[in-house]
Amino acid sequence: MRRLCLVFVVLTLLAGCSSGPSPASASTKFCAAFVKVKAAKASQIPKTTGDAFVAAAADMRAYAPAAIKAPTSTYADLLENVGQSAQAGGMDEPSLQQALATGMADKASDIAKVAVWVSKNCPR
Repeated sequence: MRRLCLVFVVLTLLAGCSSGPSPASASTKFCAAFVKVKAAKASQIPKTTGDAFVAAAADMRAYAPAAIKAPTSTYADLLENVGQSAQAGGMDEPSLQQALATGMADKASDIAKVAVWVSKNCPR
């Protein structure tokens, strides 16, 4: 049940951002990081996914709105750690997805805060 709730939060987060203009450049760049994550998860190549996760984490840190800077940092740390492992060839696709799900379950509160902000403020 907890995993289903987490999956719902992640899907809400990813659905909240898509390409499109936003009133502020930083907001657009922040939202674009979530688009990178969504696209990367569709890749079946762990290194490609890892590269995108690391890049998205850097963008999230750089462009996080002040209201969610701390929880965004937690989320970015998770993505970066999983991404670096994938880049190093230490994971296959199922392991990558499991590591991401496990990490998100441990940080559900912060991820939920970011998901709510993204769903309200990123273009759909």
